[in-house]
Amino acid sequence: MKKIYLVFGKSGFIASCLREQLNLNNLKLKFISSKDIDLSKSSSKIKLNNLFKKYKQINILFLSALTPDKGKGLDTFELNLNMIINLCQSIPSEKLNHFIYFSSDAVFSLGNKLITDKSIPLPEDLYGLMHFTREKICLNTIDPQKLLILRPTIIYGYGDTHNSYGPNRFIKSAFEDKEIKIFNNGKDIRNHLYINDLISYIRLAMSKKIIGAFNLASSFSVSFNDIAKIIQKEFMKTNIKIKITNIKTGSRKTERYFSNLTLAKKLPKKHENIEKNIKNYVKRILG
Repeated sequence: MKKIYLVFGKSGFIASCLREQLNLNNLKLKFISSKDIDLSKSSSKIKLNNLFKKYKQINILFLSALTPDKGKGLDTFELNLNMIINLCQSIPSEKLNHFIYFSSDAVFSLGNKLITDKSIPLPEDLYGLMHFTREKICLNTIDPQKLLILRPTIIYGYGDTHNSYGPNRFIKSAFEDKEIKIFNNGKDIRNHLYINDLISYIRLAMSKKIIGAFNLASSFSVSFNDIAKIIQKEFMKTNIKIKITNIKTGSRKTERYFSNLTLAKKLPKKHENIEKNIKNYVKRILG
């Protein structure tokens, strides 16, 4: 009998790629959108109770979140907390088998250059604080033997819906405007996780019922300037000239690196060649 995971968050980048890439013979995913159940409303508890009655065993992958592109203020913060509170209050603990909470490396301070699985969260903005607070809510309401918290770094790949600063925005603007805008000469350094590897981590977590709290990242970090140049080079191969424009903001240079990540050791085959990944990404964008 197939194990069913209820996936909260249906229309986003990760959910779309899960539907496309995740193939496990013993696993079935049921996607639930905000149109199906609006978790930000207290009335969602009635629908959740009716949903959970249909299953003898409950497995959950929680992707739902209003990201910064949807709002950065307290209203968005409150809605995000309401989602996890209403869900956790509705789950029958005796039925719950596995709960995967999808967090973010935004729970860590940018003042901390090197992140490991032992690093202590210290969020600097409301988005990071939201995820950290959600983590704490899960830790205080869900049996730790059933809970997995995943904290991915910046995710990139074809199909992105957030357009955050980095490969996703650079490729989109290169395609649409023939220009890439970088801040402060693109000297900031970040880690980037390819969407295919993220799906592999989720597949691993579900198949092995992994519990605990883990960071997800690639094995190296790179500057935004280097990423912009890689993208510029790929477009040039099709005779499309891309302009790289620098915007000065006066902010300090920041760097983020990852080391000794536990789950990375359990996933030996990864897609970490960023040049190859960007090549495939650009190829799909150009059709």
